[in-house]
Amino acid sequence: MGDWRPRRLSQREKAACRALWEEIFTEDSGEFLDYYDRWKAADNECYGIFDGDRLVSMLELNPYRLRVKGRLTESRYVIAVATRPEYRHRGMMKSLLAASLEDMRKRGMPFVFLMPASEAIYRPFGFRYFYEMHTGKLPLAGSGPEDPAAGERLLARTAAEEDISRLTEFSGAVLPFLSDLYAERDAGYYRTLLAELASEGGGLLMLEEAGKLRGLIPYWGEEETEIREILCLPQDKEAVLGAAERYFARTGRKEPVPVNGAAFPMEGKKPVIMGRAVNIPAFLELFGEQEEAVEFRLSDPLLEANNQVFRWGGERELSAASLEGIPSCTEAELFSWLAAGGPAPEGMPETEGCRAAFLNEIV
Repeated sequence: MGDWRPRRLSQREKAACRALWEEIFTEDSGEFLDYYDRWKAADNECYGIFDGDRLVSMLELNPYRLRVKGRLTESRYVIAVATRPEYRHRGMMKSLLAASLEDMRKRGMPFVFLMPASEAIYRPFGFRYFYEMHTGKLPLAGSGPEDPAAGERLLARTAAEEDISRLTEFSGAVLPFLSDLYAERDAGYYRTLLAELASEGGGLLMLEEAGKLRGLIPYWGEEETEIREILCLPQDKEAVLGAAERYFARTGRKEPVPVNGAAFPMEGKKPVIMGRAVNIPAFLELFGEQEEAVEFRLSDPLLEANNQVFRWGGERELSAASLEGIPSCTEAELFSWLAAGGPAPEGMPETEGCRAAFLNEIV
């Protein structure tokens, strides 16, 4: 690959990312990219590889604040991983991942997440699925919920900027009931989401009963509508589905509306979001202290600095004697155990990981 090296791009250099995005991700509209440039690219981080003065490979990191078992932490969503066709299969993506994740490790970032085009692309780099999305279809009005009249008591209307404080209050009450790992939805989050949905011809439905919020449904697509999420408490499922059916029926839709990211089981379920630990001590801290020190040897295929012995909890110092026969695990095993509720690696304590994550943030 010669002297081509990944580097974090300056604000001026980031302008080259849009041209590469338009070349690779042809399905994205100009309106969406205008939104992205204003709301995401302004404060995200971009890494790239140049051939001369031409950007040939890139990766972007969009900032998110996440709640993990009640603790607030900074994270990054990996997006726009792209290489010009004539430069592929030269290890550029691996170099970009390694450089960006190492920078995040040094800054104490616990973990990152992404929505892969293919699991096989990211699995060799330690990424594992940790969010499975409930999917289904919203049928035509009157043919969905067990109680077809359930939605009649709810009023559906489109959210505007003046509703943001109510949106944050509602999601702040519902999300901890559903999950141990989700995005912090503050005013900035909803301001950005409303702009994103508008750029794709959609909106955010508020479902209310006597002025009290019962559900939120972001959707997009003027011609082919897709529901991005259904957020509500389990006891309000039938009423929310019924009200949504009635709303979309009034828009003249004659086909069921695809649903992704429901807060309750529907017809299907699919793995959507992968992640990996970055800074191991910061990642472990999200899951609380252990009463007794736990030492383990970690192996990481991408971040060399993580290939060492770590101690989790306790106050006693590491010693040569304490390291004899300690358990070993990979970064992926550690992440799957704690973030995805998978089995504990052999020799590790029976610590409870996260309940199912709820991450429908895909930009």
